[in-house]
Amino acid sequence: MFQALFGASFNPTKCKTQLRLCVSRIKLLQNKKALTIRQQRKDIAKLLASGKEDSARIRVEALIQEQSCSIAYEILELYCELLSVRVQLMKMNKS
Repeated sequence: MFQALFGASFNPTKCKTQLRLCVSRIKLLQNKKALTIRQQRKDIAKLLASGKEDSARIRVEALIQEQSCSIAYEILELYCELLSVRVQLMKMNKS
């Protein structure tokens, strides 16, 4: 089954390493998104305080999109961690 997906050269050690690197990259992206979200919230609060509700609504739409992306990163991180734990099972099922 796995030979059809990965070919004959599936290396579990390399796969686990790449998954760990992927998790670290995702964490960096999550931190970057969190900073962006925090800044956008502050900007929206300033717009609302100054009475610019139309501009604030447009920014809220962008904020919701950023939050959705952040949630997607979290899910992706969890799946990568799950795969890195189960690489040994994949190795045993290879044959």
